[in-house]
Amino acid sequence: MGLGKNRTKFGQVMDQNGYKQSDLPVNKNTATRLCNELDYDPPPEIQTTAIGFLRKKGHDVRPGDFWA
Repeated sequence: MGLGKNRTKFGQVMDQNGYKQSDLPVNKNTATRLCNELDYDPPPEIQTTAIGFLRKKGHDVRPGDFWA
């Protein structure tokens, strides 16, 4: 967190709210890609899982907030 790493918008939201990549209900490699790879466009089912995680934590977010 805050170590000069490139983070996606999704990764930035995770950092700002103190969530760890390991908190996400996806495998470790997928969590890394969601948070770090700027050109990663996850499949719809992964987007739904990631957005669902944030919504359960009280965030009003949509896939379009993070991915085109």
